[in-house]
Amino acid sequence: MNSDDTQPIKPVEPSSAPTQPIPAVRAAAADTKPIPPQKTKVSRWPWILLGFAVFLVLAGLGVFFGYQAGIQRRLVKEAAQVSLAASEQFERGMVDYREGRYEAARRRFEYVLRIDPNFPGAMEKFTEVQVVMMRTATPTTAPTAAPTSTPTPPSATATPDTRGADTLFQQAKGYLAAQDWTNAIVTLDLLRQMDLQYHTVEVDGMYYVAYRYRGVKKIMYDGDLEPGIFDLAQASHFGPLDYEADSFRTWASYYITGASFWEVNWEQVVYFYSFVAPAFPNMHDGNGWTASERYRVGLMRYGNDLAARGEFCKAQEQYTLALQMSSDPVPVPTANWIAEQCIISQYTPTPEYIPPTETPTPTPTGEVPLPVEPTPTETLPPG
Repeated sequence: MNSDDTQPIKPVEPSSAPTQPIPAVRAAAADTKPIPPQKTKVSRWPWILLGFAVFLVLAGLGVFFGYQAGIQRRLVKEAAQVSLAASEQFERGMVDYREGRYEAARRRFEYVLRIDPNFPGAMEKFTEVQVVMMRTATPTTAPTAAPTSTPTPPSATATPDTRGADTLFQQAKGYLAAQDWTNAIVTLDLLRQMDLQYHTVEVDGMYYVAYRYRGVKKIMYDGDLEPGIFDLAQASHFGPLDYEADSFRTWASYYITGASFWEVNWEQVVYFYSFVAPAFPNMHDGNGWTASERYRVGLMRYGNDLAARGEFCKAQEQYTLALQMSSDPVPVPTANWIAEQCIISQYTPTPEYIPPTETPTPTPTGEVPLPVEPTPTETLPPG
């Protein structure tokens, strides 16, 4: 036996170097790995919109509260300005009153009452200056001669008890301060019935204020035009009316006069309400008609009358004024038709030329016209 054949076979040791896996096995291993969960993308738009809405709400609240605070500051500022102006005009009115410039003082006190009716002392001074003006405007009668005989001295009489009159006087002042004009007048009437000589000047002034302001209230707010005119006439018995009250009385008179021509003479209706409507468009009567509405309707009715008479251009003027006062579409077709008729009436076509006809010359008196000889005509020989 050969020695080579007797040697044992050495086992093959595995190599320390890592063996590369087979590609197919690596691919299979990769397929067996767990798939990680995919993250879902959350939209941020709802949160953005919510934040924007919250911002708008907060901004709106800020603007609102800021606006309210601004209004409050403005009202406080305006009240301070009104108080300052009232105080200044009241002091100037007092100076005018002491120096005898009663008309200027009356205007100043009236201005104070207009901007601040509760200004202390303004009502009393306004009443006082009105009464003084009335007294100074009334002529005084000449004094009569003293009697020759010695008058008998009057017998001593007890001092009259004025406690009831004092109470009524204070009550009337309270009603005036509260602008309760009717109760003030009733209380003053009771006071005059009780004591005709009690504080004559002051009571006359209180009568003036009560009648004046009640009359203006009836005309301006209540629509009681005739009673308002009556109250202002009563006030004029105690003192001269101021410009404002006298203007209200005039406008109310025009209103009543214009209404008396309603459905009778539309031209007169337009005439009177053309004064009232621009100055006091909301003046109204018991029927609820305002001056501006009466003026508008009167313009259209007057325009209809003019159109019926063929005066279309004048009718168009009335409708133009009426349409400027309201956006009511009802009278628009009538206004358009009248405007067309106005244009047609203004168009006058040129007449065709017609040659004049020959007229015989007049013969002077006493002359006999000569006969006109006929023109000889040539005759052709026969053949």
